[in-house]
Amino acid sequence: MKVFEKTRGDMAASQQKVRLQEEGRETNVLGKRLLAGMVDMLIVGIISYIIGWVLMHTSLLKPPAGTVISLLILYVYVTLANSSSRGASIGKMFFSLGVVDKNGNNLTFKQAAWRYGVLLIPYAVFRVLNDAGLILFGFFDGLMWVYWLTIIYFPLTDPRRRAFHDLLTSTYVKGDLDTRELNVAYPANRKRVFVVLSSLMVAVIMGVSISTTLSGGFYFNINPQITADVETLQQTANDIQLMDGVNKVGMTLATSNGLSSIKVEVIVDDISESPDLYDRIYAVLQQKAPGLLKKVDHTDITLESGFDMMFASAKKSSTKTYK
Repeated sequence: MKVFEKTRGDMAASQQKVRLQEEGRETNVLGKRLLAGMVDMLIVGIISYIIGWVLMHTSLLKPPAGTVISLLILYVYVTLANSSSRGASIGKMFFSLGVVDKNGNNLTFKQAAWRYGVLLIPYAVFRVLNDAGLILFGFFDGLMWVYWLTIIYFPLTDPRRRAFHDLLTSTYVKGDLDTRELNVAYPANRKRVFVVLSSLMVAVIMGVSISTTLSGGFYFNINPQITADVETLQQTANDIQLMDGVNKVGMTLATSNGLSSIKVEVIVDDISESPDLYDRIYAVLQQKAPGLLKKVDHTDITLESGFDMMFASAKKSSTKTYK
């Protein structure tokens, strides 16, 4: 009997040791995966910077084009790299990782395209809608936060540290000495927790957005001490937007240290080619919002040019103050 109990105890200890070893390997792979992602982002950032520098003074990088181009660079890079004969991107190869299907085989181009489409397309859609100013009472902002929750939640709660796009596409990231079972189901109770968390997140963000809208902060950040006709101010911004070389306009009314001001931020193709744009913008303000100009102490007009491609950016700006 004692021999039997000792044997059973040894088996339990052995199983516990194996389980701890598997958990250690899973955590190790997850850590390497994060580091590999950083290497790949650096590579994509360098490529994006070069393209952004070449196209900087063209209309091709007007929002949201810069974001779309950068995401396309990332998508093409990871799809081609992970469907290659090595089955890994440069970052993954650096850390001895590879992407395989449910049978342990390298991904085909179609499988890789589907895998990274699942990962990147939702982000691209939400980011473009946000850049286009489509708010819908915070709904798309809420979905963007759910996207980031998805990225974090599933690798931390899955027994095999699989990300959401791994689970959805039946793919897997493995180390060079990895012998883990691939086809392990994701726990159903953790799916339910994710649905609840996601719903709460969207509801809270929409609630905050609606509250902000009702308080008058939907389009502009207006200090309560300054009264202004928001529709007139919005029309002024629209008129400035129509000027040649102007890509995007932002306007803010605020007070600081007892002084009130209008801050106009304008993204242009090239600052050096717009020396008279400050005066033309101020002339529009004088025409459209003369009463508001009399209420404030000064007006700051900032011109900004360069490019922002999400993974790489280069900007310069200049400000002129009117009193």
